[in-house]
Amino acid sequence: AATTKSKPVNILPGSAVSKLANLNANAPGKALMLSLDCKTCHKISEKSVGPAFTEVAKKYPNNKASMDHLMTKVREGGNGVWGDVSMPAHPAFETTEAKQISSWILSLKQ
Repeated sequence: AATTKSKPVNILPGSAVSKLANLNANAPGKALMLSLDCKTCHKISEKSVGPAFTEVAKKYPNNKASMDHLMTKVREGGNGVWGDVSMPAHPAFETTEAKQISSWILSLKQ
């Protein structure tokens, strides 16, 4: 019987496979966002009352400082960054929920 040997495959950051893996890893954040009131003011790729999530992803680098900033914005709300409409606070969100949503948003960076 013939045997085959698997070879390791390097996945380059920024490649299509890497982006797909990143989106899949952050799918719980998208599901959570869809179950909450976020979608009332935000859409994934077009402006609504608030900015599109893809625009938020473009604005912030995918790092700890941006993650912390977005988590704070999700929980405490804010205004003036994207126009005159204020984002309401969501103080009942757990830190883990804010992190899941923020991770998903940052995963949308192209």
